[in-house]
Amino acid sequence: MATINLEASLGIAPDALWKSVGDFGGVSDWLPVVTQSELVGESGNQRTCVLANGGELAETLTSFDDASRKLVYTVTEGLPFSHHSASMEVADGGDGRSTFRWITDYTLAEGAPEGFADMFEGMLRGEVGQLEQRWP
Repeated sequence: MATINLEASLGIAPDALWKSVGDFGGVSDWLPVVTQSELVGESGNQRTCVLANGGELAETLTSFDDASRKLVYTVTEGLPFSHHSASMEVADGGDGRSTFRWITDYTLAEGAPEGFADMFEGMLRGEVGQLEQRWP
């Protein structure tokens, strides 16, 4: 299993950032790589995402804690993983800033494309970099 642990200090108040991050169906409103997202199913814990490259993901929310501003989700379709679990958390960074943490644990599926792990980590790092530009 591989782990990608990303953290950024963002110039946005924690409650304002959590309003975006905690809206599981609205990830396309704040994460640049996701161009469309919507909740599907009756439970409200599943979403579909369309990526900038046209790829589509199915994801399931597995844990949501509004008080600690943390959610956990898994990609169930669309990427070559045999296991995936990611958490996003918003903490108070002081002085009206937020600390955004995105931790992803995954295992590549057999037959995953060569170099996919590096590409995936680079994409996540790039997304956090864009958040740092949006909220410096």
